[in-house]
Amino acid sequence: MLITAQFSIYPLRVENYGDYVYETVRIVKSFGLDVEIGPTSSITYGESETVLKAFNEVMEKLGGKIHFVFVITVSNACPKPGKEEK
Repeated sequence: MLITAQFSIYPLRVENYGDYVYETVRIVKSFGLDVEIGPTSSITYGESETVLKAFNEVMEKLGGKIHFVFVITVSNACPKPGKEEK
């Protein structure tokens, strides 16, 4: 199933939180997903299995380094811009 996911990561008790935000985006992109970066959240589109695997990888990799809040909103009703709805 194709989904759209808006996500935000909030690293806790770290000085350079931007490093972890960029690492999150890098991990998601490493799954072949496009990421639109916004001022407080980012958006990705793709097959649900791939997107959720990417988010799991973020949690696994960052979970061993820092504490964080990871907010994810998923929809199967918001197609990628330029894609026709079925």
